[in-house]
Amino acid sequence: VADMIAQTIDLVCQLRLGSDGRRVLTEVVEVAGVEAGRLLANHLVQPNPDGTPTLTGLRPQAVERLRAAGWAPPSPPADLLALDWVGHR
Repeated sequence: VADMIAQTIDLVCQLRLGSDGRRVLTEVVEVAGVEAGRLLANHLVQPNPDGTPTLTGLRPQAVERLRAAGWAPPSPPADLLALDWVGHR
């Protein structure tokens, strides 16, 4: 099953429900493969101590596929600060 998951899922995005009712991105994890039957993961975005989503600095393994699909990685800090983490700029 782990092999099938690793072959079909690229990213897992965790959302939380904000106090205003909006769903807010809190974490992004890349499924990086399988080793000894266990999924490997790269944490790309994690909440910092105050809960604000923060890039970890890891480069996604699937960056070229993501770019081909239209994703442009942020160039911290300017682009990172421009994100409101609800999917809008």
